[in-house]
Amino acid sequence: MTKFVINDLVTYIPEQHRLLPNGKKGNETILNIPASRCLQLLLSNPGKVISQQDFFAFAWQSQGRYVTNNTFYQNVSLLRRGLVSAGIKEEVIKTVPKKGLLFCGTVQVLDVETTTSETVETATTETAAPINFEQENDIEKRVDKNEVPNPTRHNKGLLKKSRALLFRINGRFIIINPMLLLLIAFLLIYLASNYRREQVFVSSHIRIANMDQCTVYVNKNEMNLTNEGYIQFLKTKNIVCRPNQFIYITDEATASKSSEVAQRCDKLDNDKVKCETLYPIDTARQIPPAK
Repeated sequence: MTKFVINDLVTYIPEQHRLLPNGKKGNETILNIPASRCLQLLLSNPGKVISQQDFFAFAWQSQGRYVTNNTFYQNVSLLRRGLVSAGIKEEVIKTVPKKGLLFCGTVQVLDVETTTSETVETATTETAAPINFEQENDIEKRVDKNEVPNPTRHNKGLLKKSRALLFRINGRFIIINPMLLLLIAFLLIYLASNYRREQVFVSSHIRIANMDQCTVYVNKNEMNLTNEGYIQFLKTKNIVCRPNQFIYITDEATASKSSEVAQRCDKLDNDKVKCETLYPIDTARQIPPAK
């Protein structure tokens, strides 16, 4: 692993994009990737003017990115501020008008073999992910305040957001489940009510005939004629039914008497029945049903 010691004050680790102060002055600073690559190019060519196009090729185009001049200037500004934050107060990056940038400080290149313990330490201490360009404004604000970006705190924030989302999702399920159970309960009650109503009708009525699409039902407890008597009466009236209609014979009580009537009923879409009285049935001259 290659390290660069800048002015004997700061150690730069390109692989980690990190500036480490060698003394007590300065703060550990993590650069964003484009700014870090610009610094790496300058330190690899000390005392040499690096053109803007060389920076573009090394820092961005090698990564498949194409940026504007303004983006380049922003990253150079971030780099200078990062060096100041790490402890290098003098200007070590100078602008050569119409030519490019020049590193004018001292630099020492160290090639350090990466040991197992160092790798473990690096994996433990390095919590900063590569910073994309969208985060550069945020980094600039933190460098202005001489603050070091805290990736651990950033990761904790992401974890809190994930947990909050999980709780929100769980809470939503807690709301949905009772509503679903309530809907199922209403459906079961509705089906049970219809079944009970049908069972009551079946237990108290009998079907005696099918006439011209008309199914004829008679109340068992109100039969004053035989089945043939009811059928004969209905045939004389030439009653016709449409689909979803049936004939229902039952008692109809009036102020003066109670007599049987023939009703034609429609089955409605809401499972209700609408009936109209067609004819009263004169049972006085008919033969009552055999007991």
